[in-house]
Amino acid sequence: MTDMPPIATWLLRRLLPHAERDEVLADLEAEYVERRGRRGAWAARAWLADQMAASIPAFVVRTCWRGWTGFEPDSTAV
Repeated sequence: MTDMPPIATWLLRRLLPHAERDEVLADLEAEYVERRGRRGAWAARAWLADQMAASIPAFVVRTCWRGWTGFEPDSTAV
């Protein structure tokens, strides 16, 4: 179970490349928990929202590119 908001975890699980998913989620989780402990839940959620807003457009483009071309680099192949 994650300490991050479930909707954030759900969305990131669907958008992140399989090979990177667990590592990225673990890093975000660790930073989220640290920020929540230092600055409170609201600040941690605001930080996570900023991270997602900055990252999701690139994830969507990458996912669409893979869908159109079928190209999957070896490092992210399942």
